[in-house]
Amino acid sequence: MIDYSISFLPFLEPMIGLAVALNLAYIALPRFRYREQIQEHVKEKLEEVKNASEKLKNSPWYKNISRMASIKDGLSKEDKKDFPSGWWSFWYVFLFEKHVDRWVVIIFTCVLISLLALSSAHSAGFYGSILSLDTLSVFSGSNFHIWFAVVIILGITPVLAVMLGSFAVVAGACKYTSTEIQKMKYDFKDDVQNASAPEAKK
Repeated sequence: MIDYSISFLPFLEPMIGLAVALNLAYIALPRFRYREQIQEHVKEKLEEVKNASEKLKNSPWYKNISRMASIKDGLSKEDKKDFPSGWWSFWYVFLFEKHVDRWVVIIFTCVLISLLALSSAHSAGFYGSILSLDTLSVFSGSNFHIWFAVVIILGITPVLAVMLGSFAVVAGACKYTSTEIQKMKYDFKDDVQNASAPEAKK
């Protein structure tokens, strides 16, 4: 039977290590940069009407999509005013536009690494010299269940961010772009046909 009387951190070490790996992957891997994915899709769709007339380019549809192709850090009030509305854009502006997701994950990673360091100190027999006796009680006894839940939450956060970014924000933005392009093709049939095949007029 596990004795929790001194510290349960060594028993959580495998879970903490996995949580650190998930968080570091989210911070480091470029595939989790959702703004770039949106920009690439928008630019690809705009290629379908790249030679469009000024009338089409001055339409609200074209302007809104063009703004998405050049999303940058720190959207101004004017940018946000003209930014497409929708649940996907809310989450983009709230969480991803200013990299709040990465800052949260970085903070969580620091907490997890600190727990790993304390666990290593416990295994080496220096745990008591690092933390006072009063502080030791935080990692003992009935608090095991609390810290077990904390480690799960810190580890699952990047997974939830991936799901939100990929299946909500990016998917929503791409669907919005494709829908708006289709609307333009329908309302500006002549312009889009000329834009798609300019050599036909030669």
